Amino acid sequence: MQIRDQFRAIINLLNSNRIKSRVILSGINVAAYGFFMDSSEMRDRSFATVGFTDPAFANEQRLRNIVEWIVGSVSSSGRMTMMNEVFQDNGISGPVLASMGFRKITRVRMEYDLADNKPGEPSLPREISVTGLEGGLDIRAYSSLEYECYRGGTQDEILLASSEEDRLAVTRNIFSGSYGNVLQNASYLAFHKASLIGAVVCTDGRVQGRKDMLPTILNVFVKPEYRGGNGLGTALMQMALSSLRGEWASSRLTCGSLRQQGQGPLLFPRFHREPVPPQGGHILQEVRSEGV
Repeated sequence: MQIRDQFRAIINLLNSNRIKSRVILSGINVAAYGFFMDSSEMRDRSFATVGFTDPAFANEQRLRNIVEWIVGSVSSSGRMTMMNEVFQDNGISGPVLASMGFRKITRVRMEYDLADNKPGEPSLPREISVTGLEGGLDIRAYSSLEYECYRGGTQDEILLASSEEDRLAVTRNIFSGSYGNVLQNASYLAFHKASLIGAVVCTDGRVQGRKDMLPTILNVFVKPEYRGGNGLGTALMQMALSSLRGEWASSRLTCGSLRQQGQGPLLFPRFHREPVPPQGGHILQEVRSEGV
């Protein structure tokens, strides 16, 4: 059975029964498997993985059997299930999971060539000031604004914890390097009358299990009432990209879907992406979209 690199670290935990799991046999062969792990950062959810050892074993009954066990186990502890894409499912998992109440989020990975593209000069409204992270960061203000920006029907809202303290824990982990070392010289905060209204955060992409180690725009958001027309989101992106070009001129840059801002089109057109499906939650799937 083919094993993806990011799952190799948990094989020993599965073998030693330290992760809750279930398998379905076909004769003496393992036909299907499933396991779940409680999130270490967010107490309201668990992450689950299901798959078939061969597409020939994929059928609705086996899938329902394992998923119902996972959902029942997870919900009994007051958590919700976040399901990764189902491996070797022969195309059956989408309709089956939808009939069980799951919705899909597609995380779109975009790439930008720092060498071949110039981001342009940022133009900021006069009353808005932008600073780097050198002067420090109010973690609570950042976390609160991020949550405000993603609420109200954006696709990524489901990815934020329901608890303020859990959201703060995730934010602290981001700035302590859990998602790559934050690049102080390529991350910016926007203020209006001393209130935080927007941010862009970049990391070096050095995350365990990731092969390419490309610099990454980890997050970019603008407070709802400051969106549209004033170019603040675009300016933040341009400032980050200009800074990254200085240090990573021969590299490519990765970024998640900017449609999460609820603004419709991408903030920066030279990122190439694949279409994002309707908003939803629970089934997590990454789509790789090559850049220019």
